[in-house]
Amino acid sequence: MLDRRPNHDSMRTIQEFSKHALPSTPNESFESIILGKISSLGGKKVASDLPVDFCEVLIKLWTKCVEEEYVWLLYSSITFANFQ
Repeated sequence: MLDRRPNHDSMRTIQEFSKHALPSTPNESFESIILGKISSLGGKKVASDLPVDFCEVLIKLWTKCVEEEYVWLLYSSITFANFQ
């Protein structure tokens, strides 16, 4: 998912995440938050848990966006789903 491009000329999803941050933490991009969480996911559980754990990371980030009324991630998630 993070390596996905909507089309050949578009940036990868993870690159798009580098452009945005929560208002409460403007110096920490979504990319940084996601990559920081991913690095701690794999070592403690079985590999089959990784997709669920990754989804939980995204849901928590999405929840923070709702709490801070920052709609970019909400819009992008819906747009991303429509490209599938």
